[in-house]
Amino acid sequence: MVHVSEAAEIRKNETEIVCIEPANFRGKNMIDVRVWYEAEPGVHKPTKKGLCLQPQTWREVVDAMEDLLRNAESDGGSE
Repeated sequence: MVHVSEAAEIRKNETEIVCIEPANFRGKNMIDVRVWYEAEPGVHKPTKKGLCLQPQTWREVVDAMEDLLRNAESDGGSE
């Protein structure tokens, strides 16, 4: 993972990255998590794939993910 000031980039595959960065929408602080593709060598552009949510909503998403990860790691993902 690469941290750039208040943003983070995570390589998804050879041509895509997931970019996590602060955003502002209608005066509200948001966090945007979006897939970016390599339009040309060294130039990435955003796709429509992603979520832009308020920080408190991301807290709920993170809590749910942590529960899912714990369950997946402890029992191999079986239900």
